[in-house]
Amino acid sequence: MATSATFIRALAAGLVRYRPPRPLAEPKRHILITREVREILDGSVYSHCFPHYSADAVMGKFVAGHFLYVSRHRATKVDLEQIENVDEVWALCFRMPVPGWRLFGRFLEHNTFVGLRLFDRHLLGGYRYEENAKTAIQLWTNVLGNLRPLRGASVAAYLSEPFRDVDETE
Repeated sequence: MATSATFIRALAAGLVRYRPPRPLAEPKRHILITREVREILDGSVYSHCFPHYSADAVMGKFVAGHFLYVSRHRATKVDLEQIENVDEVWALCFRMPVPGWRLFGRFLEHNTFVGLRLFDRHLLGGYRYEENAKTAIQLWTNVLGNLRPLRGASVAAYLSEPFRDVDETE
């Protein structure tokens, strides 16, 4: 997979590429994260919670290009959800470690998610994530300046298959 100028710019801005501890396949998608998020995920911070196989599994599936459940509206038990009423902010959803965690971020380009802030789900106020999700927009601006996030009309604009858009009716 070729590396775009935008991707290189994001790395130069200080984002780091997430590499699954046990890769499931050659990368087909990418996750870039802040150093702060990496320190949480590797156990340097919140060592009582991380590293955790569940977070690694969700992120590993994403990177490997494996099947994901996705929602652009409020849905339960998905791997990736777009946060409603917040400009282009998405969350990778980890059900464990308990009580569950959400990695808020934005898409830099097709198949490239930038994880900017990780939250314990209980600290998010139930399922109303909007206020905390807005911090991802400010972090995006702090790290990437005026670079615009990817915008799309369908899940396919953000991700290559396989995925299931759980919002579509069958």
